[in-house]
Formats: sequence, structure tokens, C-alpha cells
Amino acid sequence: MYGKPPPTIPHYIPSLTNNEVVESLVATRQVMHDKLQKRLKKAQDSMKKYADARREDVTFFVGQWVYVKLRPTRQRSVAGVNHSKLSKCYFGPFKILARIGEVAYRLELPARARIHPVFHCSLLRQYHGAPPSTTEPRPLEIIGHKPLQRPLCILDSKLDSSTSPPTQLVLTQWAEQPPEDTS
Repeated sequence: MYGKPPPTIPHYIPSLTNNEVVESLVATRQVMHDKLQKRLKKAQDSMKKYADARREDVTFFVGQWVYVKLRPTRQRSVAGVNHSKLSKCYFGPFKILARIGEVAYRLELPARARIHPVFHCSLLRQYHGAPPSTTEPRPLEIIGHKPLQRPLCILDSKLDSSTSPPTQLVLTQWAEQPPEDTS
């Protein structure tokens, strides 16, 4: 952690000292140290066995379409959701542009996505079916837990005189939204 190797514990060498108390303490410490190492090795082997049981070797090829698993609480530029607890985990499909190393792939993400386009194969799932002709519109971007909407056109405006000072109200149709969602 600090750029130095950890201190090593020297092994016990019998009859190193003439003091019987020190001899018994060192022998007891060595026995405990050996037991701890055996138990740690057993626990590591058990964890490795269960972790390897769920792993599968997945390979994709360039040009294939895949879904990508995102953390909606972190990668909002692609996920674009208000309540991440109820949101979907896999987004896409996205096209694989290149294979980087043995387990990483570069994806063709939307231009406005603000995340790195290289993903580990464990975050990808294969897309089944015919390749999509066009990518569907992505959900709205979220800033401060509110959707970022872009206006398409202003339909009407009026002056609200019930407030002081009077407020300008505008009826707006939003881009990527149906006409029923004008506000």
C-alpha cells in the first residue's frame, strides 16, 4: 500500500534461545501462524470455487450487437432515469466496434453519452434477434433528479397578471416527446 513490502515474520528455529519461556511463546506463535495460514487458504479455495461456478467464458465479435449493464445511479447520460431503484440495468443494443485485449470491448455509444466506451465482457449481454435498423431514441438526460428536456417549438404564450410582477407563461412542445406532453 505504501510502496514497500510488508514486514516478514521470521520462522521459528528450535533451540535458538536458552530461555524456556521465550522458547514456548515462539513455538506457540508459530503453531498459531501455521493454523491461520491453513484456514485462510481453505477459505480462499472455497470462495474461488463458488466464484468460478458462476463465471462463464463469453466472447463477442466485432459488429455484434450487445446490451450493456450500467449503474443508473452513476452513468446517467445513457441510462437517464429519475428513480434508479426501479430502472432497468441493461441498455442498448449497442454495436461492438473493436475488441481490446482478451476481455474488453469498445462499443458504439450515442454521441451525448458521457461515459467511456470500453466495457469488460462481464457487463455485456448478447442481443438476440435481427440487428436494429436504427437505434431507438435514448431516454432523456437527468440533471439534479429532473429530466433535461429540449424545446422543439413554442406554441403559445400569455402574461399571467395574477402574480406580482406579472409572469410570462409559454406553451412548449418538447423534442423527443409526443404532442400530448406539451406543457
